[in-house]
Amino acid sequence: MRAPRGLALYFHALEAARLALANQPDEAGLVVRRLARALAGDTRLRGLALLTELAESLDGLAVDELAVAVDGLLETMAGALVGGPQAEDVVLLVQGASNVYDLAPMLEGPGRRLITADSAEAALAAIVERDVDLVVLDLELPDLDGREFLARYWERAHGIAIPLFVVSSDAASLTRLECLALGADAFFGLPLDGAVVAATVSRALEQRRANTIANRYDPATGLGNRAAFADAFRVLGESAGRAGPFGTLAILEIAVVGSEDIRRLLSEQLIRVAGQRIAQELGDEAVVARLGGNELGVLLQGVGSDDAVATLDRVRHQVAGQPEETDEGMVSLSFYGGVVELSGAVTLREAMSEADRRLQVSKTH
Repeated sequence: MRAPRGLALYFHALEAARLALANQPDEAGLVVRRLARALAGDTRLRGLALLTELAESLDGLAVDELAVAVDGLLETMAGALVGGPQAEDVVLLVQGASNVYDLAPMLEGPGRRLITADSAEAALAAIVERDVDLVVLDLELPDLDGREFLARYWERAHGIAIPLFVVSSDAASLTRLECLALGADAFFGLPLDGAVVAATVSRALEQRRANTIANRYDPATGLGNRAAFADAFRVLGESAGRAGPFGTLAILEIAVVGSEDIRRLLSEQLIRVAGQRIAQELGDEAVVARLGGNELGVLLQGVGSDDAVATLDRVRHQVAGQPEETDEGMVSLSFYGGVVELSGAVTLREAMSEADRRLQVSKTH
């Protein structure tokens, strides 16, 4: 029985942060607490009650107490890694009208659950409603051409990718290239080599497990990245039921106060400092992620736009009031912001587009 997905990555990340506590207590402590909160709330680790209790206990501890507590957590995690409960990979098979491929034996395996859909719409619904890890798609679907399915999937993906494999009786190179261009990760034509299909699926699932945490964190800032932000937006909408306003989304652009050459002065170090300060000031109830470059995304649950603007103004003053030393001398950091209230069936793309528009307007005032 293998350990739950992601546990090994949590272990190695916490182990590295534990070693850094002696020399970088503030930064390493922040990373430890963030990882512990993520571990405690990770639904993939349901059933490991002792682990989640230990993780939750780390909040509020002083640095010396934190080191001892992390040692205990690492010891418990090591035991779970040796013989943890089974965690399933979910493979979705989207079957064609003829269903001539006997794919199930190639896709089933230990620690794996195979679910099926017999149409494009059913498959898209399953991807939205379930935590699907990999999709195997018959190109000849009863309600939609498989290539159109790929296009529709990416319209709804919001930057979050899962492996997509295509199976087709049409093995022409043009068909293969078209599917790969539309986002398929692999293409299998007839005759199928069962061993190759099975090995490719296993490798993709292992790689996905290895990337689960790494793909959702920005290493330069220690914050979540765009994919983590999209996940948080989806969870926020689901938990609120999308009945009326359910929160606020903001896009922040970090800047150096009074600088005419922001790109020259705004190093990765300054972006990291600004991002961590903003996250600390907003507190645990806010989601802060790096969207790319010097832009951050912020989600505030249950907060209206007026209150969000007031909160961000307060944070801006706090951040600007802590000058940072650089090779160019002391600089003060700040940010521009675009804020939009979330309500109803608004999509992430719509909300971010409007927030970005408001951000650009704020820079002209």
